[in-house]
Amino acid sequence: MKLNKKIALYVSVFVIGVALATACSSKKNEESGQNQSQSGSGAESAPSGQTSAGAASSAAKKADKKVDLNYDIINNIGDDKEAIINALGNPANESKTDISIILEYKNPDRKLHLFPETDMKAANTCWAAFATAGDMWGVKEKMKKEDFLKEAVSGENQEVIDGENLDDSEVSVGKKGQKTIEFASEGYSFIIALNDDGTIDANSPAGVFSLDAEATPVENAP
Repeated sequence: MKLNKKIALYVSVFVIGVALATACSSKKNEESGQNQSQSGSGAESAPSGQTSAGAASSAAKKADKKVDLNYDIINNIGDDKEAIINALGNPANESKTDISIILEYKNPDRKLHLFPETDMKAANTCWAAFATAGDMWGVKEKMKKEDFLKEAVSGENQEVIDGENLDDSEVSVGKKGQKTIEFASEGYSFIIALNDDGTIDANSPAGVFSLDAEATPVENAP
């Protein structure tokens, strides 16, 4: 009996010891897991913070830009009438001239000029669009021509042509005799009419023309 009691005592002590060891081990594992979780959370939050910082930096750079091309205006250059209406819906106004169909859209305001069939393109294809520099290029305040071009053709080795509007035709940009600049960017040709002091503002007339030979009518090309 004494032996049995002693064995029972050892067994009890062993069981209690194992239980305590297991509890301590479990507690350590929990603490370790919590520490790892906290450490992991910190590690995971760092990239998130970096992403937020990167997004803030990107937003700040975009806010600093004074020129930003509006692709809603140029995306339909080269499309025919059916494709344009499928993409944009019915125009706010549609009119015809001796040489083209003009579709007018709002928000942003622009006029899309569609020309008749030629040997190089299908009928009623848009190869020119007209708007203001504010709607087309995001210009909000008066800018020097040089400052505008630095942002509009940044990173592109394109020749800028100083010109003058020679007539008042429907594909003219600005009034007759008004000074203009012409340059290529993003695969299109752009013309902007300058103010008398050589600056550009939100209301400056602007035009974009297709550089794609298949979309440009030869007989009506400016």
